[in-house]
Amino acid sequence: MAETRARSRATAANDAPVSLGERPITLKRFKTESQFLDETKGLERKERDRYGSMLWNLVRLDFAPKVRIMDIVGPRADAAIEYGHEDSLRSVVDHYHGQSDRADLNRVLKFFAVYLMQRARREATFAKQQFLLFRAVDLLRMLTQFSSWCVHRDAEALVFGIFDDLGTQKMERYARYRDSELRIYPLMKKLHEVPRDFILRLELADELGRQTSFFDAFVQYDFLRRFYPRFYTERNLERRLGVIYSRMALLIQDMLDHLGKGYRDARKVNSFIERYNRSFATKRDVLVPFAQDGKDTPQRAARALRHNAEQWYRKALASKLLPPDIQIVNAGNLARNLAGERRFREAVSVLTDAYKYWGGIGHTVESLQKRIGYLEQIVKAGIQAGRRDQVNWATMEQRDHLGKLDDMVKASEEYKKRREEILKQAREGVDDEVPDFAKRFQRRKPGAKQEPNPAEE
Repeated sequence: MAETRARSRATAANDAPVSLGERPITLKRFKTESQFLDETKGLERKERDRYGSMLWNLVRLDFAPKVRIMDIVGPRADAAIEYGHEDSLRSVVDHYHGQSDRADLNRVLKFFAVYLMQRARREATFAKQQFLLFRAVDLLRMLTQFSSWCVHRDAEALVFGIFDDLGTQKMERYARYRDSELRIYPLMKKLHEVPRDFILRLELADELGRQTSFFDAFVQYDFLRRFYPRFYTERNLERRLGVIYSRMALLIQDMLDHLGKGYRDARKVNSFIERYNRSFATKRDVLVPFAQDGKDTPQRAARALRHNAEQWYRKALASKLLPPDIQIVNAGNLARNLAGERRFREAVSVLTDAYKYWGGIGHTVESLQKRIGYLEQIVKAGIQAGRRDQVNWATMEQRDHLGKLDDMVKASEEYKKRREEILKQAREGVDDEVPDFAKRFQRRKPGAKQEPNPAEE
């Protein structure tokens, strides 16, 4: 939890708005760009010619996108992309996403990704250039999502080029993205060769999550969730699916923590919500964007995310083969989300049911501190739920483990103190009978004859 919050604070700092007068970066030209241009040559002309047909115009109200590619890029494919074009771009992508043949969708994604990169090179301010580059990254990662086996080496190569230039020229904000991409791109290249390597794919998903590329990580986790049943027997399947459910739940949890107090930075989460609703959502679990048009919109959006995380947490907790430490984290996070929805009785139930997993955790100072914090969570939820019996039980358990923690801390301090005394004596050479581990610190008196080493004789 502490690691998640620290990463969220670092992300918020990295995603701070840029100054309007900041100079843009120099974006390298890539061979893959030329390849994508050749593959999409004439795409906008093809669409324009199709709309010029009288027959097509008779049916376009039902089957055509409300916004054409030409409406965005202009008749000569040289128009600038503005912030207000995001809805139009989304409309075009949604139209091609709705078609059964994904070939046209992939061509459209390649076309717009390269077009946005070309426009970004012409921008005079970094604020506008950053907007274009991150939209290009979204489209390139969508290309990976809709490719076979959810792998696209060339698309990730362009993403790597963008983050490499951002990280080297704007170190203070984008070095983290570049460092993550240095691990992501090699994994994508390996998966391109062996797409059935599930260990590599799980590692790729974890790295994407650390980069805060939330939806792209979700795509890889979902791929594993769908394909595991084809390759594993029942017992192995339950354990591996439990791991995936836990990772998916923690990914949603990370997004909630990423927003911080007051939902101050919803750009990444809105990108996730837009793509999730397009590709995965059903009528029952559509996510609400973090728009600011209503007072309760951020709260409703956060509630939808908590509900989404809850279904994955409950599936993970139902697994009997996950390690105890993972189940404890799952229970604690789920209870925290339930308490945020004021469902305190359910939170107490989840925490007490999962308390049995502490029996598989050894007694160390760190584990005892976590256990006491877990019991404190039960006490707080129990007070809100009016469960006096659970509050009394958790308080007694807490008192017992606080005593064990005090004893362990005192024993540790005494051990450190005694060790320091022995080492001090060894360095000063005042004690002839010192433990073996301290003999190497003992100083030889000047002029004293050195004893031979039996191992060297």
